[in-house]
Amino acid sequence: MSGETSSPPKKSFVKVVMGGFLGLCTGAVAVYSNAIFDRVIKPSKPVANFSVTADGLVVTCHNLATGQSGWWDFGDGSPLEPFDPNVEKVAHTYQKPGAFKVNLIVRNFLLDDNERNVTVDMSPAPSSPNLLPPTIVGMKIEPIKLDAPATYRISGEFQNTDEVVWKFGDKSEHLVAQSGPFERYITLPTSGQNAIVLTALSKSKAVPQVVVQTVNVAAAKMGFDAMLTVTDSVTKVERVNRTATVAAPHHDQTGPTKGFSKTLSTDANSTIVEAKFDAKTNKPVKNVKVEIAKDKKSVTVSGEWSVSADKLAAAAGGSDVSIPIMIGEERSTVLAPVRNTVGGGMNEQQQLAVKLPQMPAGVGATRKIEFELGMTQSNGQRTRVGGGPLDANGVWAGNADISGKPYPVRATAGADGIVRVVFGQQEPVAASPPGPIKLTAPPKR
Repeated sequence: MSGETSSPPKKSFVKVVMGGFLGLCTGAVAVYSNAIFDRVIKPSKPVANFSVTADGLVVTCHNLATGQSGWWDFGDGSPLEPFDPNVEKVAHTYQKPGAFKVNLIVRNFLLDDNERNVTVDMSPAPSSPNLLPPTIVGMKIEPIKLDAPATYRISGEFQNTDEVVWKFGDKSEHLVAQSGPFERYITLPTSGQNAIVLTALSKSKAVPQVVVQTVNVAAAKMGFDAMLTVTDSVTKVERVNRTATVAAPHHDQTGPTKGFSKTLSTDANSTIVEAKFDAKTNKPVKNVKVEIAKDKKSVTVSGEWSVSADKLAAAAGGSDVSIPIMIGEERSTVLAPVRNTVGGGMNEQQQLAVKLPQMPAGVGATRKIEFELGMTQSNGQRTRVGGGPLDANGVWAGNADISGKPYPVRATAGADGIVRVVFGQQEPVAASPPGPIKLTAPPKR
C-alpha cells in the first residue's frame, strides 16, 4: 500500500548494532594495548656509551652501554666485533701506531639504534724518564790559589743527572746539568775549614747523591792578586725523532676526496730539521710530498689516493686514513748562566797568568769576563784597587788606585784560554770600554 514504510529486517539491525559494538571494542583494545606495550613491554631506547684506556698498541673499551645487540668497529679495517651487553671490557690490539676512531652501535629488539665514536691516539709514548740514580763520578778538587781568597778547580763526571746544587762559602747555586764530564772553578774568600757540597738530582725523583769535601784555606798574604769572574751562557740543543700521524679524510662535505694536504706544527722551542714519509707502510697513497716550512716550525704533507674513496672508507671502517710521518726535531733549552771565579797572586815581576775554564758545548755560547785587581794588607784585609769587564777583544786596560796614585794595569785574554795580567810596567792609560766577549764553543766532548 502506498504511504507505508517498511521496517528493516531484524537480522540487519542486529548486525549493525553488533558491528558498531565490536568496532568500539577493537579500538579500545588497540588503544589500551598500545599503552600497556609502551609502558610495560616496550624496551627503553639503546644508549651507546663506553670509555677507553690505552696501553702501548692495546686499547680497552669499558662497556657502559644499554642495548641488546650491535657491533664494535675499531677503525683500522679489522673485522667488526659483535656487541655483548654482558661483557664489561673489550680489548683490541692495533698493528701500527696512529689515530683511530672506535665506533659502537647498539640496538634493542625493535631495531632502535644509537651510535657513539671516540678517537684514540695510539702513537708511541714518550720515552720514560731515566730511573737510574744520579751519580757523581771521580770528583777532584785541585787548588789554584791556596791563600784567601782561594781558588779551586773541581772536575768529575755526572751520570743520570738533570740538575745540580752547588754550595761553597756563603753561596748556593741550583743549575741545570748535563750528564758527562764537568769542570768548575770556585773562590773561597774565608781562611780556615771550608765545605764544598755538590748534590746531583734526577727528574725521575730517584734518591740524589750528595758529595761533601772540606778544604783548608790558608790565611791571606800581603800583596796583589787578580780575580776573574767568568760567566758562560749557552743553549743546549737535543735531536729528537718522533712519528707524527696525519689523519686524512677520504670524504668531506662535498663528497669523496682525491687526496689530502695537512700541516703539522712543532712547539716554540723546537725546529724541524728532517721529515719524511715511509713508502714501506703500504698506505693507499701516491705522489706524497713532505715540505718543511722556511721557518722550520711546520711541515706540510700532501698526496693523492691510489684507490677510490669508497674503497678507502670500506678498508678504514669509515674513519680517516692514518698516515705516519717521521719528524726529526732539534729542541733548544737555554741553560742558566754558569759563573766561575779563578785567580792567583802576582809574582815578583807583578805579572800573573790565569787559565780560564773550558766553555760548555752548545749553541750561541757567549762569555763575559770581569777582572778585579786586589791588594791584601798586613792585617789580612783585602781591598779592590781596580778592574772591570774585558772588552770584545778580550782586553781591559786601566789604572789601579793605590794610595791616591794611578798605576797602569792590563789584562789580556789570549787564544790559548789564558788571561795575562801585567801591573805597573807602563804609563797610566785610559780604561777600555766594557763589553761581552763572544767566543766559539768547543766541540762536544
